[in-house]
Amino acid sequence: MGNTNSTITDILQREEQALANYRRALRREHQIVFDDLFSAAYKHRAPSSLSKHLLPFETFLLSMLIEEHAEVMALRELPREVTRLRGEVEYLCRRQESFELNYERVHWLVAGPVPTP
Repeated sequence: MGNTNSTITDILQREEQALANYRRALRREHQIVFDDLFSAAYKHRAPSSLSKHLLPFETFLLSMLIEEHAEVMALRELPREVTRLRGEVEYLCRRQESFELNYERVHWLVAGPVPTP
């Protein structure tokens, strides 16, 4: 029977097991970060399996880096999104004020002025 190659999932699990003592030595908050990084590597198993010229662990690190950079890019976009939403809120406030003024004019034309006591 021929040799079988390990799947990328098998290799990733072995790497994670090999780093188990390292993970245990980390503080609890860093263990959570460590686990999150490995979950990023698990998300990119298919592309990692296609990178035959790299060592498997290099592809895992690249996958982790891609996930981290995607978060950085999303965070960079936040100020622009806040500015856009602020402008939208200001526009809606102006429209509401305009609507209220028009409503008062129409009400005055239909019902007449409000009597003063």
